[in-house]
Amino acid sequence: MTLAELLVGLPESGLQVIGNLQTEISSLHFDPLKVTPGGAYFCLEQEEFQEPHLKPSGLDHWGEALDRGAVCLFTSKAARINPPAGVVQVVCWHLNQAMALIAKRFYGDPYAHMRLIGITGTNGKTTTCQILDGILTHAKFKAGVIGTIGTFYPDSKEPPTHLSNPLAIDLFAIGARMKKAEAQAVMMEVTSHAMDYDRNHALDYDIAIFTNLTQDHLDHHHSMEAYLKAKVKFFKQLGQGKKKAVAIVNLDDPYAGEFVVALDDYAKRMGRILLVTYGIRAKNADLRATPIEMTGKSSRFQLTLRGNDLGEVRLPMAGTFNIYNAVAAFAAGLAMDIRLETLIQGLERARQIDGRFEKIESPKGTDIFIDYAHTPDALEKILKEIMSLCRGRGICVFGCGGDRDATKRPIMGAIASKYADQVVVTSDNPRTEDPQKIALEIAAGIAPEDQTHLYIELDRAKAIALALEMAGPMDSVLIAGKGHETYQIIGHQQTPFSDRVQVRAFFERHKEPHFRAQVEINPEQIRQNLRLILAEKPAQLSVMAVVKDEALGHGLVQVAKIAQEEGLAYLGVACMEEAIALRQAGLAQIGILVFGERQTADLELALQLNLDLQVQSLERAQEISRVALELGKTARLHLKVDTGMGRYGVLPEKAARLFTDISGLPQVELIGLFTHFAQSDEAEKAYAHLQWQRFEKVLKELASQGIKPPLVHAANSGGYLDLPFAHGDMVRIGALLTGVYPSEVCRRIKGLAPAMEVKAKVAFVKELGPGDKVGYGMHWTAEAPAKIAVLPIGYGDGYPRIRNKGFVLLHGKRCPIRGGNSMDALMVEVTGLPVHPGDEVVLLGKQGDEEITAMEIARGAGTVTYQILSCWTNRMPKRWL
Repeated sequence: MTLAELLVGLPESGLQVIGNLQTEISSLHFDPLKVTPGGAYFCLEQEEFQEPHLKPSGLDHWGEALDRGAVCLFTSKAARINPPAGVVQVVCWHLNQAMALIAKRFYGDPYAHMRLIGITGTNGKTTTCQILDGILTHAKFKAGVIGTIGTFYPDSKEPPTHLSNPLAIDLFAIGARMKKAEAQAVMMEVTSHAMDYDRNHALDYDIAIFTNLTQDHLDHHHSMEAYLKAKVKFFKQLGQGKKKAVAIVNLDDPYAGEFVVALDDYAKRMGRILLVTYGIRAKNADLRATPIEMTGKSSRFQLTLRGNDLGEVRLPMAGTFNIYNAVAAFAAGLAMDIRLETLIQGLERARQIDGRFEKIESPKGTDIFIDYAHTPDALEKILKEIMSLCRGRGICVFGCGGDRDATKRPIMGAIASKYADQVVVTSDNPRTEDPQKIALEIAAGIAPEDQTHLYIELDRAKAIALALEMAGPMDSVLIAGKGHETYQIIGHQQTPFSDRVQVRAFFERHKEPHFRAQVEINPEQIRQNLRLILAEKPAQLSVMAVVKDEALGHGLVQVAKIAQEEGLAYLGVACMEEAIALRQAGLAQIGILVFGERQTADLELALQLNLDLQVQSLERAQEISRVALELGKTARLHLKVDTGMGRYGVLPEKAARLFTDISGLPQVELIGLFTHFAQSDEAEKAYAHLQWQRFEKVLKELASQGIKPPLVHAANSGGYLDLPFAHGDMVRIGALLTGVYPSEVCRRIKGLAPAMEVKAKVAFVKELGPGDKVGYGMHWTAEAPAKIAVLPIGYGDGYPRIRNKGFVLLHGKRCPIRGGNSMDALMVEVTGLPVHPGDEVVLLGKQGDEEITAMEIARGAGTVTYQILSCWTNRMPKRWL
């Protein structure tokens, strides 16, 4: 086709051709990388390009297009380029509109003889398209769909792109393929960006549907007024082409009137536009649905048309919002003269739309829903729907996209917190933004008193797993934001990711027969242990939960949440990473003391997160004071006294003077004075007494000056149990929370029990003869025929490196470990026992009447119980019961 033929029908006043009008044009392009010899390239300056090679605009890449064989360049009036001889330049007053009209001409107006249905609105476009597609298929129409989840032809499908509403060249190329596939009707999602950039300028619609309008895309439109203007533009163009149009408007939406008045009055008077309204609440709607029954899988409602009963519909989709989508599709079907009976049957046979209130079956009875809800309105509607059906707790997992409207983030945080009992904030498609920044902006919308129910886990796969681990048989979990998407965009990289796949993978991992070895943790036992401690302690004594080192392997955030829920005011951690994780998990109000010495680089963030810090020198305290002054914050400090541990801390003879010096620093509140025992959990406690005497001397010296530190603390778990005189104002409890005593000689608390068990499955069973050896180094030799069970767990999983020491429990019996365990295997003798591969083995915990304790394993390994609890590596899955 020549350039002159392409330009037929375009207003001459809006064009200036520089070059030969008889140039043959073989193809049209807006992407320079797709240009083919003989093609025309549109140097678009106003478009929503996300591909790096198209930035900053199409105009910047006209040279690349020529390199690939372009013979014609379409530019804006403002463009300043100087193409070489032989290349035609067409200057367009309205470049995007010209591209749409030229594409229509080039592809022969393929939509002219199809019914073209456009659906616009913030939410519901995809589902309405798919429901209507189902109706048309049932009515024997050959139909196609262009939208968020892909392009569907009557006989094939193309995967989705990042644009729900493609550019004009792609739209008409799709139209040509639809025509070849003999499509009789095409439904498409009409987006606000498309209307802003005139992608649909050359389309002539038979039917237009408005679903609803709520906040979205303000990163692009900047205001709701501009967003509304872009949406309304679609309705203003109806009836201006060759086709008559039917405008279908949701009368329940607050913006419905704007779409009604946008319709051209003359076109309405001439019968070129017919208005049809629908709704649930609006009594004056033409088509009205009245909900009858709602379940987690379906909706039943009554339909009336201008007061006349049309019948009852049983829609196999849950949610009031899906009733709206179904009624909009029904209205479009009526406008296409489809029989009433066929329309109702089409709705009742509607299929589940991928990622749209999609229910995933759970083997433990949890209701799990995946939805694309990524706007405040969509999230609120689906959460309200889920909570109305929920039999237990509601858990919501969601994030917000990066490089998109940031103003909706705190709003969505507030909505999630309002309706869900537990909120897990995670990453969506962070793109080039910092995922942590996005998460904190979401969390900012949640009231401080509600943040005890907030978790922040930026790894989306881990966030989904966390929610599913928390959920019980009666609970409901909503995983929102990505829906049908099968990718995640981090930076400029698009990597495979599917919420649906993650859910199914979680349950595959947690199928009982499949686990190799795992750590099982009982959170209710931790809670019970804490309650026993609180019940027996002196009334005035405060308790700090020390949750460092993943709460000795029991879960940093999980144990901290329990501590907060049980009323504790303080947590103790060993490093900034742990403190940050707790604040990100929603523990915003509880005090957190970071032990050790903080580096200069840590101080600003520590103060911003309102962390208490340990100090032991005036120089570091002065530095903290300086940073606090710069930030306008007050630093909360605890002075450490080294009474004999030989680690951190100021020596006792210098402590009182240092306390008064630090107390005089600006923006510093010295609220704690503490020490640490080296021998509190052993039978011989003479050194512990000596340490306390040294510490008491410091306290007396301060008292002589009229100073009493607000918080005096010295006792760890062992000190709490056996050194009541050293309790001070607060004790620091770590191991006791987990039900494990620091030594064999400590006082016992009745009812306290371990919360952790370690289990494995027998991998292999074999018979040995006399003289056969086992393991590296041949440290065990069978003296008689023996049966050995191989367990798929070793020091690579965290089990201590031992030789011929210790036992495991199998069928309620203590079975001795033989030889030295390797990185991946542990051998135990099971002679005389009916053992088979897959049998469950307990390495730590109870089985029948027998028990193997952390103390027993520690004794055999020559270490302490703390190491046994915290040594399990990342390849050992942890299961919270």
